[in-house]
Formats: sequence, structure tokens, C-alpha cells
Amino acid sequence: MVGDAKQLAMLCHLLGSKLRNASRQLHDDAGPLLSAAGLRLQMLGTDVPQAGAAIEEITQILDQAMDRIRAVSRELYRSPADQIGLKNALFRLAEQHPALSISYSATASLPAEDAAALYQAAAEAASEALQAGASQVRISVGGGAGVRIRVTDNGRRKGRARALSIPRLLAEQAGLAFECTTGKSTIVSIRYAVRRPSRR
Repeated sequence: MVGDAKQLAMLCHLLGSKLRNASRQLHDDAGPLLSAAGLRLQMLGTDVPQAGAAIEEITQILDQAMDRIRAVSRELYRSPADQIGLKNALFRLAEQHPALSISYSATASLPAEDAAALYQAAAEAASEALQAGASQVRISVGGGAGVRIRVTDNGRRKGRARALSIPRLLAEQAGLAFECTTGKSTIVSIRYAVRRPSRR
């Protein structure tokens, strides 16, 4: 059973990575190419005024294609941390839940994929806390050479470790350390070590 869960977590992580890459390629590669084609068409329109009507029609089609590419890119995989960074994404999450508070002092620069994994792990821990009836959930983010996230709450403790087993497996697949301890409060600890480029 545990092996099956790990296998599913590995497949979910792999699928998430593929969706993220597809989303990024659409947004970062296909989108700019269409924009460049639109600019070239406008320049052509000034050089060949008699083609203005046809160029305008093609430009409108390109604009529609751009809108659809942006929509598909967002639907495929766009974590809030991808769009606005981990810090802003967590503060936005807190705005949606009155019981949630954030303190953020981390200084590490994070690749988008790692920021997205950290956000997902913290958001899942906070969501489980709220579902357990917590009236206070605090997410503290610190670290310089890495990132340490601590999610503390006063919700019901029974069954919390089990409820967080899937988020823990997904976090581990993304290279994060994920621990849950229960005492007077439930504390989820998420740790990320900045990946250094390999020396050749």
C-alpha cells in the first residue's frame, strides 16, 4: 500500500513537471513568436499599404491565438508561486482565509519549480489545518542558504499525520523534507536546500 502511494506520488510529480514545462513553453516560447509575427505583419502593412485589410485580418487571428495560448498555459499548470513568487503567493493565500497569518524572512532565490513545490506543500498543510477546525494557522518562512517553512495550528490533532501523508509524499518527490509533529499544537516543517550547480 505504501509502495503504491509512493508510486502514485512519483507519477503525480512527473505529470506536474511535464505540465509545468508545457505551460512554460507555450507562455515563454510560442507566445513571443506569435507576438513577433504580429509585429512583422504591422511593419509589412506600412511597406505594402494595399495589403492593409488582409494584414489586419491576419493580425486579429494572431491575437485570438495569443489569447488561447495564454488560457491554455494557465490551465495546464500555473502555480501562484510561478506567477508572483512564493512570498506574494503565500500572502495572497492568507488574504483568502482570516485564520491564516504569514511571516516571511527567507532570502534564498528560488527557481520557479521549487517555489511552486514549496507553495503547494505549505498550502496543503494549511488547508488540512483549516479542515481540522483550526482557528489559528501560522505559516513562518525563513532561511538564507535554503528555505524553512513552519506551519503551526491549533486544530484537532487526531489523524493529522495520516491526512498529510499524500502532501508529504508529493513534497518528498519534489526534493523537500516534510515532517508533521503533534503536541499542544500541530506543526508541519518543510525544508528546502538550495540546489548548487554541479562542478565539472
